[in-house]
Amino acid sequence: MEFTLNPCTFKYFLTKQLHKFNVEINIKLLPLCLVPYTKLSATFHLTHQCNLRCTYCYTGEKLNIPMSKATADKGIDFVFAEARKNGIEKLLIMFFGGEPLIEKDLLLHIADRFIREKGDIEVNFQMSTNGTLLRPDLLDELLRRRICR
Repeated sequence: MEFTLNPCTFKYFLTKQLHKFNVEINIKLLPLCLVPYTKLSATFHLTHQCNLRCTYCYTGEKLNIPMSKATADKGIDFVFAEARKNGIEKLLIMFFGGEPLIEKDLLLHIADRFIREKGDIEVNFQMSTNGTLLRPDLLDELLRRRICR
C-alpha cells in the first residue's frame, strides 16, 4: 500500500497513530518529512446552495444551509491560532460552495478579517465559482481584497 501525507499529517501519524500498525519506516527518509511546514490552507464552505442545477455537478443536493457568521468567525480564530502556534508564514484561504457568491457578504467578512488580522502572515485567497453572479461592483470588491486577480 502506498500513500502520501503532508508533513503536519505525517508528524501526527508518527506520534499518535503508528503504534496501531505493524509498519517499517526507512529512518533515512524521516528528516525529509519533518521539515518545518510554513504553509496552511483552509476552505470555507459558505453554502450548499447554488444558482445553477448542472447535471454533472459533484456536490450533491443543493440545500439552503449557509455557514453562519459565528461559525465563520470561529473558523477564522482556529486558522489563526493554528498558524501562529505552528509558525505558519503563508495562508491560503479558499471559498467554496455550492456557489460561494450567494453568501457574498459572509465571504467579504471572512476576507476582511483575514486581511485585518494577518500580522506578518501572508494571506492569499482562492474561490471556486461558476461566475454567473459576478457584477462590476462585486468584482471590484473581490479585486480590492485580491480574491480574484
